[in-house]
Amino acid sequence: MGDLSADDFGDGFDLGSDFGDIGDFDDLSDTDTGGDTDTDTGGGEPEAPDEFSLDEEADAPDEGAPDDMPEELLLDDEADEFTFDDEDDIAAAVPIAEEYSFDDEDDDAEEAEEVGDDEGDGPDDDFESDEFSLGDFGAEFGVLDDGDDAAAAEGQEQDDEAAEEEAAAVAFAGFEISERDFERVKQTLAALPLNLKIAAERIIAEDKGSPKQQQNLVRRLIEGTSPKQLAELCGNILGKKINIPKDYRKKSGIEFEEEQRSLSYRFRKQVLPVLKVAALAGAVLGLVVFLSYRFVYRPVYAELLYRQGYELIPEAEYSAANQRFDQAFSLWRRRPWFYRYAEAFAEERQFSLAAAKYERLLMEYPFDKRGFLDYAALESRQRFDFESAHEILEIYRRGYSEEQLLEIVREGAQQGTAAGDRAVRRAERLENAYRFRNFNDIDVLVAQGDNFMLWADREDIARYEDARVKYATAIEVHGETDLLLMRMLLYFIRTDNYREVMPLKDLFQTDRRAEIDPYIYAELGGYLMDYDELDDAGDVLHRVLDKRFDIPELHFHLARYFSRVSRPTDQLTALNNAISLFEQTEPLTPRQAGMLVDTYGRAGRYHYEREDFLLSEQHFRDGISHYEQARSIGFLEPEERFGSLYAGLGDIHYYIAGELDAALRRFREAESAGYRTRELSYKKGFVHYNRERFEEALDEFMNAAGSFSANPNLLYATANTLYNNENFFSAEGYYFELRDRMERERSLIRNLLVDEDPRHRNVIEYIIRVNNNLGVTQQRIGERTGDPNKSSEGMVQLTRSMEFAENYRRDPQTGRRTATTSLAFLNMRETLYPRPEFELQIYQNIPRDFSDLDF
Repeated sequence: MGDLSADDFGDGFDLGSDFGDIGDFDDLSDTDTGGDTDTDTGGGEPEAPDEFSLDEEADAPDEGAPDDMPEELLLDDEADEFTFDDEDDIAAAVPIAEEYSFDDEDDDAEEAEEVGDDEGDGPDDDFESDEFSLGDFGAEFGVLDDGDDAAAAEGQEQDDEAAEEEAAAVAFAGFEISERDFERVKQTLAALPLNLKIAAERIIAEDKGSPKQQQNLVRRLIEGTSPKQLAELCGNILGKKINIPKDYRKKSGIEFEEEQRSLSYRFRKQVLPVLKVAALAGAVLGLVVFLSYRFVYRPVYAELLYRQGYELIPEAEYSAANQRFDQAFSLWRRRPWFYRYAEAFAEERQFSLAAAKYERLLMEYPFDKRGFLDYAALESRQRFDFESAHEILEIYRRGYSEEQLLEIVREGAQQGTAAGDRAVRRAERLENAYRFRNFNDIDVLVAQGDNFMLWADREDIARYEDARVKYATAIEVHGETDLLLMRMLLYFIRTDNYREVMPLKDLFQTDRRAEIDPYIYAELGGYLMDYDELDDAGDVLHRVLDKRFDIPELHFHLARYFSRVSRPTDQLTALNNAISLFEQTEPLTPRQAGMLVDTYGRAGRYHYEREDFLLSEQHFRDGISHYEQARSIGFLEPEERFGSLYAGLGDIHYYIAGELDAALRRFREAESAGYRTRELSYKKGFVHYNRERFEEALDEFMNAAGSFSANPNLLYATANTLYNNENFFSAEGYYFELRDRMERERSLIRNLLVDEDPRHRNVIEYIIRVNNNLGVTQQRIGERTGDPNKSSEGMVQLTRSMEFAENYRRDPQTGRRTATTSLAFLNMRETLYPRPEFELQIYQNIPRDFSDLDF
């Protein structure tokens, strides 16, 4: 091959045209190709242009690129950027531009002229071989300029064999490339962005990098490697970052001039900018309208609809409320309104509607933690569906089971094809998403434990153990927090584990900074009173009082405490506070409902003891009303404390109003409500006795006695009932038992003060009455059996009754006998002087209760 000159590079390597269309590469503002770069040309060091602009070039269509350029040489729009170290050092040595911009669209022709040397007149003059040189680039490849005489002479001195080899190949850095490969190098360089081409030429011309790196670069140029990879390689060699402009275009000066005369160019530069401005203005206006509608009108109108529906719920227009909700939700999705609607439905006791709202919430927001917790609380605390509450919380922890997912699909399929498809997608989404749930979320574990506590308290006591497991699991995972220790304290209280309650009580009482749950701590105070720990109970309750005043359970237990320590004024205040706070609490839990009924009962008895019978009766009636309402909805079951309200109201009829039939009715209701005492049976027996229903009276007296009773009032009432049933032998036995007891008691009284001590008078009255009744009974037995001994024994008993009546029924002031004749005297006279119209009589009146000392 002959001598090579710069002209041999052809158009593909014409740096004049290359530099002529650098246009608007604004980022080359820092590029200086003539700073430290040494060239072999004699024309001096060309100055780098101050500014470059290629906006019009960037906008040019793809036909500006060479038609025969390999596809891999075209730069991808998403070309990455590469960063290399030691950038500052390289920049200092060779001031080459590091960044390029395509933003400004100035006159391309002007900028094309500015790219050249200041003294040049056009693109052809700017880059003559005497104005710019590749340095040793041609020499490195064995290609020489025509003016280099030394190189030409050296070529002439080569032998024929070397000339033949050089014709077939070009030598570079210890290896050779063929003429065809050299053409590929030029072609690849011509297609590169300007900054990358300059960098590649610098590496070759200035012998940058190691020979191995240079050889690798040449091979990449021959292979037509993509600009992205070449930028990375050149950047590694130069130690700096080389940015690849997006959508770069490469055109020659002639092509550029031809493009300027084209209709498409004029349209692009003259018409298109106007269209862009108009389109932009229209887009901005449309965007403003869209955003105003989307983010102003729709949210405001949706909020109005939400509130309208919410206000319809207290008016019982539930269907209309849900319609407003659906309209609002279609305009603007607002999660908080799900909670508000559900809570409002629950307050109206529309639990099914509340549950449906939670169901839809979880359908729209499958991982809403508050939704799961509130829904479970609704099922547990208000619907008492503890099993459903547990399943809801388990779904949050572990996800839907296969059966539940299939049920979702089946329900969707029943509503149509579209709904079925949505159900399938939802089931798949739930199945995948719930695999990543938190199994040991502390709030969910505590909620499950609380649900089990309610479950055990209401239905199945075995669930207490399930609650303990949940609390223990939470403690194991999250540690012994005050919250969890409080829950364990509640568990021990409910299971009556005194040995575990006291250490926890001491722990919280010692640490005054510990966070206590006021509801649990108030229950602790009541529990301590059950064990007569009154001092600790008072401290606990007053600590809660210092923290919270508005807890009705606190005032309920304070009323109990003040009653125990004999502070009636404080007791009444606590009772009134408890009633007021319980009445304001909606909805009441079953435990709270029971406390409210109990509070009314305590208030009724408080006023009864102070003979304020009207207020007492009102409290009893209010308490009974609350009990019957709670009983009707399954909140409460019969308990002694609830039945005591009926008994208290019955006592007002029994003792105060003298309405024995009304009293008997209330006593029976008391027993139905769970209040069964021996004295209540006695009172019922008294009513039957008074109404001469002796069989019923005897049954009640027997119930009052139980297996055995030594109560003198009960013995006397039973004996009289047996006598009236003409069961004389049994009556005789009861009279004997009672007479012996009374005489033993009389013998224990050293100083008998009948007129001063009611108990002494009661003993004497019993002796008088029992001896008379026993004497009459024996007379009846004698008449029935014909046994004269019984009649004689009867007369003896009548005589004793007469003696006690004569001696102790005297005027306390004068000591004279009263004018009243004793019944024993009349019976004795009838026995001695019988008359057909006269029958022996017993003392029929019986005491009203066990403790009554007055007949």
